[in-house]
Amino acid sequence: MDKPKLTIATMFAERWYCLDAYFGGLMGIRDRQDIDYIAINSSTNELFHSVLEDRIKSCGFRSYKIVPSGVPIVFQNEHDVVNNTGVVARMTNVALTTNKAREEILKTDCDYGWIIEDDNVIPPDAKEKHLAMFDHKASKPVGASVCYAIQRYKAEMYGGRSPLAWDFIIKYTFGEQDTSGEKQVVPIVAQPPADVWVEEMGSATFGSILIKREVLEKIKFTREYKTLTNHDIVFGLQLLEAGYCLLIDWNLHVKHIHYTGEVLL
Repeated sequence: MDKPKLTIATMFAERWYCLDAYFGGLMGIRDRQDIDYIAINSSTNELFHSVLEDRIKSCGFRSYKIVPSGVPIVFQNEHDVVNNTGVVARMTNVALTTNKAREEILKTDCDYGWIIEDDNVIPPDAKEKHLAMFDHKASKPVGASVCYAIQRYKAEMYGGRSPLAWDFIIKYTFGEQDTSGEKQVVPIVAQPPADVWVEEMGSATFGSILIKREVLEKIKFTREYKTLTNHDIVFGLQLLEAGYCLLIDWNLHVKHIHYTGEVLL
């Protein structure tokens, strides 16, 4: 049986503090020489481009390319300024950059597109666990699989508020009141079950997501759709409407890189 062909795509927003941890995760992937790699780069900084290319080369992928996103880098709000040092979280319009990644993935001969965000650290067994989810007996054809990502922030970073922990996993319900002519889609945060490892979900963060080529051919990434405004939630709903399901492996943890450079569990 032939090995499935994978293409990894990551959207970069010149977040220097992410590079070491992010590429450390990539170096743990087995058989990288069989994987194509695409960097969607929103930075116009020539030094960042050079450093990024050197880091990608060191991974030993089958092929790689760096593609300008055409999407400008913006900064998050004042809560993202660390101790008034001017260090802020850089980001872009994720729906646009993710859709650019989709376009470039489809130019390769892959069976699956693997989107990994630049502020995430994947575990060494991420590829194998992602692929195993497609053999899971689900109620619909499995169109996408995601890792379980949890983020914990220190309270002092947010003015003494309690640490935040969330998983971004969404289940869809439809409200009883329908004043706009169509049902309101309401996201509900789900909690990890005690005795289930692989589970069907409505949607999830794109921290690390593996998507079948046929799904990428049918569904574009957009930010606004049926009262929803987040690209990952929108994708999940479109996935369900197209007759596919999304699976999450609660035992496959992806670490998140805070803009201070701290890697969070």
